[in-house]
Amino acid sequence: MKKKLEESISYIRSLPPDKILLKVLNTLADRAEKALNAWKNYERKIVYFSQIQNSWVL
Repeated sequence: MKKKLEESISYIRSLPPDKILLKVLNTLADRAEKALNAWKNYERKIVYFSQIQNSWVL
């Protein structure tokens, strides 16, 4: 799902700039990019906290 979101953002960014709809799509891509970055940050935190928790157990 994350890969499809990245592909969608790339596709929107590659559209020709002369379309009226492009402004709306770029706004959508901006929001999707923010959500994707939040998702990636969450995944990094989960891995980090998992590593900390595992070090406490050892």
